[in-house]
Amino acid sequence: MLDYSLLKNLLLIATIFSPIMMAFIQKTKRFLPNSNLIPLYSLIVALVGSYFFSLIFIKSISLLETIWIGLFSFLGADTIYAALEGKLLSYSDIVGNNSSDIKGEIEYE
Repeated sequence: MLDYSLLKNLLLIATIFSPIMMAFIQKTKRFLPNSNLIPLYSLIVALVGSYFFSLIFIKSISLLETIWIGLFSFLGADTIYAALEGKLLSYSDIVGNNSSDIKGEIEYE
């Protein structure tokens, strides 16, 4: 079963980390020899930076979760979070509601 609260928390952390990472990349990308290396450089900065960001500011988080934070930051956590906000229903919500209620809820959001 998917842990929606964990996903939401990781996306929120990545949303906070993402502007810091982007500012760092904007300031340092001029030192790269080739512009084709910018996506790889961004991915490396996101993964390494998310590890240290999580290590310093969030004490109880695993290495796997920091990797997900880095990937979400690389992809654009704010876009992912906005796309998923209100769209994810937990299993208890689905079982507790009629299927017609859920369809109406999704269509009108």
